[in-house]
Amino acid sequence: MSENPSLMSRRDFHRLMAGSISAAAFSAVWGRLSPHKAFADEELILEKRRMGNIGLKVTAVSFDASRLETTGWSPLQSALEKGINFIDTSPAYGKSEEIIGENLLNWRDKVMLSTRWLTDGKASPEDLMLSFERSMKRLRTKYIDAVIVHEVKKLDQLKCRGVQAAFNELRKQQKVGYLGLSLREYQEESGEESPEEIFRELFRMSGFDILILEYSVSNYKTLRSLAEKAGRKGIAVFASHVTEKNLSQPSLTKRLIAGKFGQDLFSASIKWVLTENGICSVLVPLESSEEVDKAVTAASVED
Repeated sequence: MSENPSLMSRRDFHRLMAGSISAAAFSAVWGRLSPHKAFADEELILEKRRMGNIGLKVTAVSFDASRLETTGWSPLQSALEKGINFIDTSPAYGKSEEIIGENLLNWRDKVMLSTRWLTDGKASPEDLMLSFERSMKRLRTKYIDAVIVHEVKKLDQLKCRGVQAAFNELRKQQKVGYLGLSLREYQEESGEESPEEIFRELFRMSGFDILILEYSVSNYKTLRSLAEKAGRKGIAVFASHVTEKNLSQPSLTKRLIAGKFGQDLFSASIKWVLTENGICSVLVPLESSEEVDKAVTAASVED
């Protein structure tokens, strides 16, 4: 058990996964987390939002670990010190999992951690379980809070029986808590399924708890109603690639959001997406302590 009684321990996690405590009790453990002050000399509190039917509280800005191999541990440590409590990594992100595993031990009970499954929809349960076990070894953890099916482009990936079978077995072994999927920005000419087609199938299914969407000023009109509907159905919706996509198209970003959210397009993008209905958190690949400070300030509310 953690020395701080307000933090969820691994024992609490395993008891939940084993069904010995209720989801409400599990939520209560995380609900006791004290709000984190963004800065000691400012009355700003890093906002936390409910993760759909999961019921846990996630910070409004989360850490996208895709750049960790380049930046090293320092930005993530800064993010953790500021109170960010969700880290998303993947075997596809270079040495990201290893870097997290080498440094996260003292923070593990304070954060939620997700990794990815890379599959074309044909992977066997055994292959997916092996991938997950390797991620656990690199991350040096006995459990991972969520596993995300990476960049779903085809319905076969969404409906893959191997995914559900592997997840059910890992959950039975108390190694994972939740299942999610991520969608990259739709490329019509690539022959990918449209967001509407994928969402239609997603809403017919059950079992997915988390949805990660590439979200920006260029595609929000398509995704806005779908994200809102997913949120109403209890799916925890994370927006990703927001700052990168918006900063790559500054003229459009300035025209659409700068007037209301400020001229600093990095901060304005975070503030903007957090006003979109259904979004519980924005995943940002923070590369420095300065970016961490800006992101936390943008995602904070007055005390």
